[in-house]
Amino acid sequence: MNKLKLIKFIGINIIISVFIHAEDASKNTGSAIKKGSNSFQFRIFDLNIGAFQGASLSFKKHLTNKFALRTGISLSGSYSEINDTDTRTNSNSYYIDDRTIERDFENKGLRLIFTTQFLNYSDVKNKIHFFYGAGPHFIYYKENLLSKYITEHDESINKSNRDEKFDTFGAGINFILGVEWLVRDNIGLHAEYDSQLSYTRARRSVDVLEEYYSDPDDSIYTRDYSNKSIRFISYTQFGISIYF
Repeated sequence: MNKLKLIKFIGINIIISVFIHAEDASKNTGSAIKKGSNSFQFRIFDLNIGAFQGASLSFKKHLTNKFALRTGISLSGSYSEINDTDTRTNSNSYYIDDRTIERDFENKGLRLIFTTQFLNYSDVKNKIHFFYGAGPHFIYYKENLLSKYITEHDESINKSNRDEKFDTFGAGINFILGVEWLVRDNIGLHAEYDSQLSYTRARRSVDVLEEYYSDPDDSIYTRDYSNKSIRFISYTQFGISIYF
């Protein structure tokens, strides 16, 4: 079972458990969610943009019985590596052309999201609480892509090494809709859906080293790019709250 399937499995079980126990839970009082209470929350999530999956840690303080302020940090990362060799043969009535291409790719990424959210909770007399909220966030994303090509053709060998670095900064607002079930007086399980609207500015730096059989001098060059964009992403989170 891969990470995405595991996350979905945990989330589905949390939601099913919430609704199965809803009737019994409504007879109890949710003493943990009240004015002045604090909690640490840990969540896992799927960002729905390929390989990025990660976790969040936040601190929440209830300003009143229904309103809370939550601040935290989310961390996610990715890593992929590809190594392959491709041999191609082209032939006609005049000659046979054999060519071998070796490719090596390595991609590493790190994403940090800092958030502050204002949350509004439903009836605090129950163990099950629906909540919604919004707040600002700040994003930092770093990615490094290394690629290497080696082409062998007849007696010649051509090489190309490429190092690409991406640095992205952004800010925006996120919207949250979720449900929390107090399984104990000081422990809660929650699932939430988070949508983020962000304005980002990215910088891309490319360093290339090329070695050609026909040219004894190496070719080295560096290029810098930058762009601005508006992005919208959404993802689900499932986690646990410890109240004190």
